[in-house]
Amino acid sequence: EQKRIRYAEGKKGFQAFANSLSVPANLLSKKELMWQDDESVKSNELTWHEAINYCNNLTLDGHSDWRLPTINELLSITDDTKYDPAIIDGLQYATSGVYWSSSPCVSGTSDAWNVCFEDGNDGCVYKSFTYLVRCVRDSQ
Repeated sequence: EQKRIRYAEGKKGFQAFANSLSVPANLLSKKELMWQDDESVKSNELTWHEAINYCNNLTLDGHSDWRLPTINELLSITDDTKYDPAIIDGLQYATSGVYWSSSPCVSGTSDAWNVCFEDGNDGCVYKSFTYLVRCVRDSQ
């Protein structure tokens, strides 16, 4: 059975499940995203290719259509008014770590975008580095 908790922050509506959180992608979008929110998001360090495979094979809260978020999706859960971690309220498992996005960098095929949740900044790094993973899915 899924635990459902309602969150409200301004115009954003959040809905928590046992191991995930549904959040509107942004205020201008009708698209809603469900974010992985379990203990593994604080410790699961993988290369970029491993992160994509991990998310594509994840089954959580009865869903198996998880994926690695784009850079814009990942940035949508940062909070510029916070520091260490700079992440929106509602996510139970928050850390200041660096997380992979699925977005490759324009600079080359060997790099991909990531977000550091200590301060919410993004950057490009080698796909062979290991960083944390927080998967996402489109909420229906």
